[in-house]
Amino acid sequence: MGPKRTTVTIVRMATGGLALSVALSLPLASCAFGSDAAAPASASAPVSPAPATTPDPTLAWADGVCTAAAGVRDEIASVAQDLVFDPMASGSAVDQVQGRLDDRSAAIDTAVDALGSAIGSAPLDVPAALEFATALQARYVIAQRAIAEATSAVDGVATASDPWTLGLNVAAAIVSVRAAAQALGDLASAVSTSATTDAVSEAFTSSAACQSLTSG
Repeated sequence: MGPKRTTVTIVRMATGGLALSVALSLPLASCAFGSDAAAPASASAPVSPAPATTPDPTLAWADGVCTAAAGVRDEIASVAQDLVFDPMASGSAVDQVQGRLDDRSAAIDTAVDALGSAIGSAPLDVPAALEFATALQARYVIAQRAIAEATSAVDGVATASDPWTLGLNVAAAIVSVRAAAQALGDLASAVSTSATTDAVSEAFTSSAACQSLTSG
């Protein structure tokens, strides 16, 4: 009786059919290990990740300036809308308008500060951007002064206690707000016309925020 039959019989008696299939497979496995095994497939070379793109600092600066300028513009437009009301309306209606104007005045101050910070954040390693920031800063100072006069006039509307004073202050505030809007419009125009180099001009021209500002 050959060794292979004896091995099958012993396993079959001891452990049953499941062990039989295992025992029968052992010689095959032994043959496999005894022969030259196929060489494992060579591992593929790791794929290097694509290098991260570095944002253009001049474009990022242009986006920030124009986004901040649009914020000031929107706040001024909201104030102009709130100033269109009847000073002789009921007390509760006037109180609501005055409350909104008080909030608007504070919001304008915040937006103007954000614009100044945006202009001042020109990339230090781009001389042309620094040069253009100086030109924008001059426009900003003019707009800031006009906006400060407008917010002061709006504060006068928000704190007026009688219809006569309220009416006078509203008229003065409308004039001041229009002047502030004009000064900010001049700054927006400078964004599209005063860039001194192709690199800076391209950044402000290609910026979606700047396109929205100059077309709005």
